[in-house]
Amino acid sequence: MVRRKGVALAEPALMLRDGLKDIVKRELLIGDYLKSLREAFAVVYRNFDADHSPTPDAFFALERRRRINNIVYYAAVYLEADRDLSGLLGPEFNREDFYRYIRMLHPDGINKVPEMGIVHTIGCAYHLLGEKELAGIAAERLVYLIVDSGADLTADQRLVSVLTDAIAWRGRYRGLAAA
Repeated sequence: MVRRKGVALAEPALMLRDGLKDIVKRELLIGDYLKSLREAFAVVYRNFDADHSPTPDAFFALERRRRINNIVYYAAVYLEADRDLSGLLGPEFNREDFYRYIRMLHPDGINKVPEMGIVHTIGCAYHLLGEKELAGIAAERLVYLIVDSGADLTADQRLVSVLTDAIAWRGRYRGLAAA
């Protein structure tokens, strides 16, 4: 599967992501980070429309949705590091394309998206694009999904990180204090 190839390429970059927060480490890591993201993005983005049937079965529909999520997530974390999407594929992918793929993740509205990971991707993307209201809606949906899942936050550090993002988006954009 194309998406799995992209994940393998992105994994090294995503492991470096926290290191980018340190100014000294950032200078050492940024080149490799952006290169890995560009490679992963190219794999999942190129030929996207040609690789998918207009009437896919349930498995292919799920794989397509996950691939869209990867496209949006890789673009978002690239934008976070570089602030310029043109470094991904040049003119082949721009802000309008980015918005189109984000909307593909929530065609019926953010509040209808049932997957925490996809809502998190949507929130990250809108946050980085400066779409305050949409990032806030994603934050509210994410908090709802986390609470509704009954997940044990003490046992899942990744979930704590996702929740922290949601609280930051909501607090920053809805006038609430981030606690």
